[in-house]
Parts: sequence; C-alpha cells; structure tokens
Amino acid sequence: MLPAVFIGMRKGIFSIKKEKMKRSYHAKQGDIDMQIVIVGAGKVGHTVAAQLTQEGHSITIIEKNSDTLNAVLSDIDVAGFWGSGVNGDILKEANVGKADLFIALTGNDEQNLLSCLIAKRMGAKNTVARVREPHFGKVLPTIAGTMGLSLSINPEKEAALEAARILELPLAKKVETFAGGRVEMIDYDVDETSPICGQSIKSVFRGTRAALVCAVERNGQVIIPAGDFSFQAGDVMSIVAPAGKLSDFFPGGWL
Repeated sequence: MLPAVFIGMRKGIFSIKKEKMKRSYHAKQGDIDMQIVIVGAGKVGHTVAAQLTQEGHSITIIEKNSDTLNAVLSDIDVAGFWGSGVNGDILKEANVGKADLFIALTGNDEQNLLSCLIAKRMGAKNTVARVREPHFGKVLPTIAGTMGLSLSINPEKEAALEAARILELPLAKKVETFAGGRVEMIDYDVDETSPICGQSIKSVFRGTRAALVCAVERNGQVIIPAGDFSFQAGDVMSIVAPAGKLSDFFPGGWL
C-alpha cells in the first residue's frame, strides 16, 4: 500500500488515490521503511514530508532555494540536497535510483514531469508529479505510460472539489471519493436531534437501492448493519453512493 498521506490526505493539501500504483507496490504500510524522495520543499512539499516522516519513512528532499530547504531541515528529520530536481548529478547523489517513491511537488509543471521522467529512468519504482495546468491534464493520460509516470496530482483542483463536496453535504463529518471520483462515501454523526435517530435503516432508505449504509460505529465498535438496524445518538454512519447523488437520498435535505 501507499503511505496514508497519499490514500486520503484532505486537510487543505491534496487527495490522491492508490489504484494506479498498487499493482507495482505491494508492501504493507508500516511493515517497511520506504525510501521516498521529494522535489520541492514549499508548503505542499513540507507538509507531505512531515506526515510521511511521522509514518516512519525515510525522506530525502531536493530544493533549489537554500532558505526554503533550511527551513524544512530545521523542522523535520529528513535528508536534504540543495539543487534542481532535473539535475542528474543531484538526483544521483540523493540516491533516486533506489527510491520506492519519487514525488515532484514544485510549482513548475514542466520541471515536475521532467524530474519524474529522469527519476524513473534512473530506477525509481513509482513517480508522482504535481501538475496544475489544465492542458497537461488532457494530455497526460496518453503519455503517462511512456514517461513512466505513476500518478499526477492537482492540489488546487482537489481543494476546490473538496470544498464543493462539503458545501453539498454540510452536515457530513467526512467526505471521501473512490473509483476515480465516481463513488462517494460520507461519515455522518447521529445525535438526539437527527431525523434518523431511533429509526431503522429500511425505514430511512425505503425504496433506495443506490445508497448503501456500509458501516456504523457505536461505542468504539464497528457494526455492519442489516435493514432492521436502528440508529442511536452517538452513532457514526458511513454511507456510500454514486458521486453527486448522496444528497438525493435524504428527505428534507437533513444531511
């Protein structure tokens, strides 16, 4: 599996999925110390490096701005190299050829793509590029395989989509997307004032087949509920439905 930060990091940075990379990386999260190289130590790179370090992975950062690099090195325990992510000598010195994951997060799309291409040719197992320009988004699906690019991410786009999901479902505790954005899952806190408190699943979702209550957390225990399961105050309900359709399943817009 990929580190948790790449499975569902949503707090103002980005959220990307693991589907495209899981075939080539089968190590269980937490079982090994992944060797990860990050190019770009700005706000995104700094945050990603900090979280991956907390997960116990070995992080190496490449940054061409010495002040930015020093700020990261003084904040978290990582190795650092001052230079460009497209400089072959710097990449060799950073041991990119043995990296399990290479992530290019600078503000320059072209540099991110080129550094990922070089890293892949040097032997990096997986590469991820931050790409913000819309025209690249249209071309990348056709050239990603040739470039050896495992995944591209757009933090700004993901932040906008996340804001839209929150506005659509304002009472949802958490909103996650799966299957390339085609499926959404939300967590909803049930309290005494909730319209579903005291009601069974089959009465709340009568006639609805596209939505599925997949789990309910109650008193620290996870329950896989049947149709006659009744909600209680303090429950956390997890429900899955096609993207953009969740709000249609809740009479009166209570969600």
